[in-house]
Amino acid sequence: MTEILLFAVPGLPLLLAIALAFAPFRQLVHATVWLAPLPALAAALLVIEPRTFEEPWLLLGARIGVDELRRAFLFFASVLWLLATVSAMRLLRNDDDRTGFFACFLFAMGGNLGLLVAYDVFSFYTLFALMSFAAYGLVVHGRSAESYYAGKVYIAFVVLGELALFAGLASAAWSAQSTLLADLRAAPLPEGATTLLVVGFAVKLGIVPLHLWLPLAHAAAPVPASAVLSGSMIKAGLFGIVLVLPLGVTALPNHGTALAAAGLVSIFLAALIGVTQQNPKAVLAYSSVSQMGLIALALGVVLLAPDTWPLMAPALFFFAAHHAVAKSTLFLGVGVFNAEPRPTRRRAVLLGLLIPAAALAALPLTSGHLAKEALKDGLAMAFGPTHWLILLVLAGTTATTVLMARFLVVLARRPAGDACPGLATPWAASIAIGALLILLWPFELPPAKPLAEISLLPALLPVGIGLVVSLLAALALRLAGLRVEPVRPGEVLALFPSDNRPGLLLPPLPRPDIRLRRHLATLRRPDALSARAESWAVGGAVAVAIVVVMALLEAPRFDDLFRSQVSHSPPGLADSLDEGSAVVPNDHVR
Repeated sequence: MTEILLFAVPGLPLLLAIALAFAPFRQLVHATVWLAPLPALAAALLVIEPRTFEEPWLLLGARIGVDELRRAFLFFASVLWLLATVSAMRLLRNDDDRTGFFACFLFAMGGNLGLLVAYDVFSFYTLFALMSFAAYGLVVHGRSAESYYAGKVYIAFVVLGELALFAGLASAAWSAQSTLLADLRAAPLPEGATTLLVVGFAVKLGIVPLHLWLPLAHAAAPVPASAVLSGSMIKAGLFGIVLVLPLGVTALPNHGTALAAAGLVSIFLAALIGVTQQNPKAVLAYSSVSQMGLIALALGVVLLAPDTWPLMAPALFFFAAHHAVAKSTLFLGVGVFNAEPRPTRRRAVLLGLLIPAAALAALPLTSGHLAKEALKDGLAMAFGPTHWLILLVLAGTTATTVLMARFLVVLARRPAGDACPGLATPWAASIAIGALLILLWPFELPPAKPLAEISLLPALLPVGIGLVVSLLAALALRLAGLRVEPVRPGEVLALFPSDNRPGLLLPPLPRPDIRLRRHLATLRRPDALSARAESWAVGGAVAVAIVVVMALLEAPRFDDLFRSQVSHSPPGLADSLDEGSAVVPNDHVR
């Protein structure tokens, strides 16, 4: 039974996506799409003991399983996908292109949830790539010039990241003489392979300078897609780094320094650019870059000082869950606010958004405060309690407060759109989950001080400074009659053309053939867009079928070459990646 449940984690979303290719099943899928993330949630809550299963016929020998680490990521990822799915069902119920959206949405969901239960390189990379490429359809769903530009930038970074990740995993598997992810982590990897892996996962994590796709994609995608892009999918970068890098085992000073430096730059550069944005979703996107910078900083510190891993591990995993729920709530709240025509209820939505905003700003007694305090304790353990890095983390909290204030201000200025009944229900549920996350988190929490020992004034100081800075900056600009021009999302990409006009650094692009232009003009017609959206589902189903058939034909040929004789697997949350923990194949409990 457990084996069926684990294979259903990616299997059910992919099956529903393929069913959309057939007209008789579309209405049924549209009505039951909310079932897709339930196997992942059930696996996170019900499969308590670590289990692994092997299917030699699938791909090149797939191995899936669940342990404490994977359960933690499955828990918050499945919850976010469930809330976003319900929101998408209500927001897009009258959208002519909803079939194409849900096809891409389900493929991305299957890849995202499936990679969390993958134990081997082939399954992990296949599902990681499926998630990344399927999300392109979510980014360009709006069919506007901005959506297509964001899609071009997004797919360029996806290709870059997937090439680096594939090369890194292949090199690491060859060096480790194994295709199990745990064996890659335990083996001494070449410097080049480690660098490629860091780059591949950093693209998904969205840290500077590999972040340029993230503000564009989040601003262009529909609200439910933005919620999972920022809340769940970018955490795949963190999950991958935890799985394959020797965190807590071996020091990698070069990569640790690079990650920590990129994290510090991300924290403050993203905040500086984010406060200039006029689109509330763009502000939230730059906030995600800033928060992922804090994760990159913590990972860099662990690579520099492996002894900090037992303290950092639960803090990192809880911080990922906290950020996922809070950011998803904020994105879903944008959709609720835009769809609410009555001023009284719009003010109520703004008040509700204060809860996740306060958590991101690490207000005392919130999940964000607990997570950031634990990360600060890890930094203090590595460098001492008065190190300048801790002061920078506190300054980062101030920057996050300013970003949240900016988000609420620009959102309050947005005009009301068309009413959408029922859209507030998943948003209200996400608020409740975020507010009670410390109580609902069924895994190891970061070590925390007793409430009696928490000094409220020092804890409130970074948030208070952020609010004062926001107020003073707004007053100064108003009194001086100045206006801050927004930095275009993507920053340096503004130097390049977004259409056939020449950019500052590129020569004029050649004019397309007249037949190609006529074909593109035809595709821009609304009726053609609807047909093309449905063809995406057919194309996706055919592509999946081809991949499965090829895998079945090639599996016997490569089986002897790639299957490993020795395997290891992570057993727990804080110490789940200790070297030497064994995996028992099939359905035996370790």
